[in-house]
Amino acid sequence: MDSDKTFYIYTDIETDNIEGKYLLQIAAVTEDNVQFNTFVNPQRPLEHTTTNFLGLYHYKGDLYRNGAKLYSKHIVDALKAFMTWIKKFNKPVMLVFHNGFAFDSLVLSKKLVYFNIEIPANLISIGDTLPYFRRSLKTPDIENHKLSTLAKYFDIHQDHAHDALSDSITLKLICEKFIEKFKIKPEQMFEHGGTRSFNDYILKERDGIPLPKLPKTPKAKSKKSKPKSKTKSQTAE
Repeated sequence: MDSDKTFYIYTDIETDNIEGKYLLQIAAVTEDNVQFNTFVNPQRPLEHTTTNFLGLYHYKGDLYRNGAKLYSKHIVDALKAFMTWIKKFNKPVMLVFHNGFAFDSLVLSKKLVYFNIEIPANLISIGDTLPYFRRSLKTPDIENHKLSTLAKYFDIHQDHAHDALSDSITLKLICEKFIEKFKIKPEQMFEHGGTRSFNDYILKERDGIPLPKLPKTPKAKSKKSKPKSKTKSQTAE
């Protein structure tokens, strides 16, 4: 590899529901703003609840969003494209998700194992920003720790909530704002239980080996700032 320094790639996926049966979109943006985005053709109709939430629907073999036909790939091609894209950076990659431990990483690793997709050697770890934000930002400073709420807290305009690329970019901006405001290093966000080995997820899916327990996290003092006026909560990942 070209460097031993962790290369952060902010990532998100969209699925048909919270069970993640069908993967519908994979997107990411690197720390230096290189983007990846692909839609996944489910090859079958989607539930009305999925369409109402994401705007996506399947019609005559194609995937659409809000009336516009999308270029979409078979899931195998989409997963291969994502792994190939990661490999080309030739740096130790951490995929950074928001609530990634409980959802995104489980879905992604399950699909990779099921379809026997080759995983690049430089895909090292998963970072989850949710534990750090929960420890660092407390009420009354912030209402909750949804992505949309964090975006409002840092005055970040979110173009399209529940679009994986938009959410990935929003997460990157949130992290950059937090790092700037509170004068921390990026790696501090993933200390004390904020990172897992990507291989641990693969071993769980392939061999049934339970994920190692995360270390206990120290209590963090809440960051003081001017209270924000409460707004109606929006569903976000």
